[in-house]
Amino acid sequence: MSESTSRDAHDRYAALLEQIAADAPLPDTLDALARYVEDELPDAIASLLLLDADGVHVRTAAGPHLPPAYSAAIDGAAIGPNAGSCGTAAYERAPVMVEDIEIDPRWDAYRPLARAHGLRACWSTPILSRRRLGPNAVLGTFAVYYRTPRAPDDHARAVLARAEFVACIAIEADYAAVALREREAEFRAFVDHASDAFFVQEGGTGTVVDVNLQACRSLGYTRDELIGAAPTLFDPAARGAMMAELQRRLDAGGAVTFDSTHTRKDGSTFPVEVRIRLFASRGRPVGLALVRDVTARRALEEQLQQAQKMEAIGRLAGGVAHDFNNLLTVINGYAEGLLADLPAGPARDDVAVIRDAGTRAAALTAQLLAFSRRTIIAPRPVNLTATVARLARMFERVLGERVALVTDLAPDLPTVMADSGQLEQVLLNLVVNARDAMPAGGTLTISTSERVSALLGRQVCLVVEDTGEGMSEDVRTRVFEPFFTTKPQGQGSGLGLATVYGIVRQAGGYVQVESRLGYGSRFTVSLPASEAPEVAAARPGATQVSGTEVVLVVEDEASVRRLIVRGLEQHGYRVLAAADGAAALQLEAAHPTPIDLLITDVLMPGMTGRELADAVKARRPAIQVLFISGYTDDEVLRHGVVIGKDAFFHKPFTPLGLLTKVREVLDRGGARGYGAAASLPSLSR
Repeated sequence: MSESTSRDAHDRYAALLEQIAADAPLPDTLDALARYVEDELPDAIASLLLLDADGVHVRTAAGPHLPPAYSAAIDGAAIGPNAGSCGTAAYERAPVMVEDIEIDPRWDAYRPLARAHGLRACWSTPILSRRRLGPNAVLGTFAVYYRTPRAPDDHARAVLARAEFVACIAIEADYAAVALREREAEFRAFVDHASDAFFVQEGGTGTVVDVNLQACRSLGYTRDELIGAAPTLFDPAARGAMMAELQRRLDAGGAVTFDSTHTRKDGSTFPVEVRIRLFASRGRPVGLALVRDVTARRALEEQLQQAQKMEAIGRLAGGVAHDFNNLLTVINGYAEGLLADLPAGPARDDVAVIRDAGTRAAALTAQLLAFSRRTIIAPRPVNLTATVARLARMFERVLGERVALVTDLAPDLPTVMADSGQLEQVLLNLVVNARDAMPAGGTLTISTSERVSALLGRQVCLVVEDTGEGMSEDVRTRVFEPFFTTKPQGQGSGLGLATVYGIVRQAGGYVQVESRLGYGSRFTVSLPASEAPEVAAARPGATQVSGTEVVLVVEDEASVRRLIVRGLEQHGYRVLAAADGAAALQLEAAHPTPIDLLITDVLMPGMTGRELADAVKARRPAIQVLFISGYTDDEVLRHGVVIGKDAFFHKPFTPLGLLTKVREVLDRGGARGYGAAASLPSLSR
């Protein structure tokens, strides 16, 4: 071989390696390799086959001068011990040099095919993996055909060895590139399906190098618009001192997390949490920023803070209720007695004012307790559609002529477990609130429906919607706070919607409000559906209040105790009174005759009302017990009183109300005494 020929061969070989390094398509590289071999071996027809993924069949990969019909015929042929030169070489993982196809038994099955295309010799060497599949794993075969019988010389063997080596490099490089592209595609799909936005940014400058699909979606930009952009495009704060401080913290090591606000392409903004970490890519520092839209989280945090604030106010309301109720019991009780005694005149009018103020104070306390979900209630199955229909006429009178009432009530609604009186209060408060929001008139729509959700199950919904003035966002977020009102001084207590909130939550439901200034408001009450049928509430009948039974009264508040004792004695009862449980047990033990009724406060210094009742009933099983308390339901329940089972009367109460309850408890228990329907004597005598 001449020096120029050798130099040409070297250049062609180098060009092949450069083609592989440049990631040229594999078919082009293999075709060039076949042509290189044909140039090195005159009269040779080069062919390259690749082993299929099943490891059994071969596929034609290159053969620029091999007859096309022959290439097509051997495409998909199975390897084996007698499968021509190529199939046998792949099977045995060793070169197969057939000098004459006509006489070699390994070509028995393919001899007619070779003869038809004038092929007489075939030298084949297996292409063995160096990296991808491990040593000696077969990737394919490289072969040269001749049209006359021929044996390989040392030069031919060297050319085939180089061709096999280059083919191995090209095939494994292509496999690696394909695998890398697949991994990149998988990673891109994974990153693009992430719920957080990903930004790859240049270290120092923050220039965007790459983004995922969520980054584009969240900001409203295309990927091309974001790549190459400065971070100020979507984060106006990412400049100057802020970037310098961020870089300082990143250089110190670890990840940096901070809150920011991103700006979309349309100019709208949203809060984000950004977490950045530095890493090296191709020898240069880059930052990977994970950006999470925290709009929903912030909303939940605000809801939690609001709920915690409401709960704190509720605890405060419940805490003062006991003292208020004791005071109101005394004020209202004695005012009622004085009104019964005083003749018409200024003095009686003054007492009436006191009585009315006490009644309003009791109503305010009741509303506070309803808001704080500490009201003692009597839940029963209630049909919301029937309740709205029954109250519709009253609502029309409340709304007046300038507001039209529209109802859209679903038939056959399931019931809800709630206190019917409280539900009526919810409806009335929402209706009054809507009326006040429409001073110039409008339309109030009340609708009921059933909804089913995966989270809450079956729900019965009540919607009260007005066409009034609507609310600002600040007012909307505070609308359920007690004492918060937008009405002028003296025109609203600020407890109406707070009461709605408390009643609904105590019934296990939720209340939501949607509103915009100028577009009215919509209140949606959702309550858990019940399978129980609606039961008509019992109508109260005429109750006798007098009697001759013996009653043991135990109350630590002296003024309340005196009021109860006076009312009972004036109506014929014989009364034993004590300030606490220990004194009551002494009185009970010293009393030789039966005691018909024990009236005891639930919470007292020392012994609780439940402990006292249990001790007395152990010696007097026939005694009836009536618990009284100004505390809220959770306090009462924690101290052993079972609402619905134990007789209970809540403060504040009037003497007449207590006397009615006393008679009810005694009659239900079959007491020895009798009731009298006589007129009620004055309590102040």
